[in-house]
Amino acid sequence: MIHDMIPERFRFPMDAMWKQKSEALVNADAYMCVSQSTIQDLIRFGPRMLEANVIHHIPNAFDSSIFEKADSMTVLEGTAALRSLGVTVPFVLAIIGNGNHYKNSRLLIDTLRMFPDAFNG
Repeated sequence: MIHDMIPERFRFPMDAMWKQKSEALVNADAYMCVSQSTIQDLIRFGPRMLEANVIHHIPNAFDSSIFEKADSMTVLEGTAALRSLGVTVPFVLAIIGNGNHYKNSRLLIDTLRMFPDAFNG
């Protein structure tokens, strides 16, 4: 399952993990990508010419008819819902992953700072 081609697109230094990914891409018989954008990046930055029939779009579990961008009122309502579940200020926000800058953890934290009233106990 290919989630992105960020290292290839931006020519990040190839560490051991990215070298393994590159080898897997070279040796694969078929590819599963989470988005059309990733498919286009795979075609553009992948290790070889690919036939369309070996690339499959399999999105992550997300239904845009259910989920939408939250406005500030929704954030406040969500905060109230968290409080009703016993989640109070202060709380711990765990960001799972390796912390690479392209995962946008910093953007999440900066966004949370835009709603200080939502997190003032």
